Amino acid sequence: YTKEEYAEALKNSYQQGIIKGNIIHAMLELKMTSHTPGSPEFVSIQNRIAKYKAMSLMPDTEYDWVLKKDVFESIMENLGIKRATAYNKMDISLQDKLHTEVSVANDILGVGGKIDTLRETARGELQVIDTKTGNNFDRNSIGNRIMKYGNQTGEILDNSLGRAKLQTVLYSMMISL
Repeated sequence: YTKEEYAEALKNSYQQGIIKGNIIHAMLELKMTSHTPGSPEFVSIQNRIAKYKAMSLMPDTEYDWVLKKDVFESIMENLGIKRATAYNKMDISLQDKLHTEVSVANDILGVGGKIDTLRETARGELQVIDTKTGNNFDRNSIGNRIMKYGNQTGEILDNSLGRAKLQTVLYSMMISL
């Protein structure tokens, strides 16, 4: 590679990571919401997935695993989200409500953004869930384990993990104000 070719390859890789993330986010949104197949909301999400797939250079196997029932149920369980499943026939009133792609803004702070998933428990508690995807998305990666189990009281450093923590905290503050 020349320097220019390397820069172009890096840029393309970054763009493909964003596209993969958009596909996975939309697929999770489709699975998390209770839109009726064929409804305008359902079709809109499907159309977004098709648009992103058309832009992707990756094979479907790079992201279609998200739609497998056991994988999705495992993701929900790992996030602590209570949902009725084939194995767990819980009362619908005890299920967590999931709101996806929730826009938030705060004039006082002068910022806004989109919450990937806002979880509402049966007790009315809210939890911000930010799904990180892209080229480095790996459910077993050290970054994912740190985000879930790591020291949450230490410094927030200026790196990808620190900025992700800060984003989640900021969104939580915005919905609390």
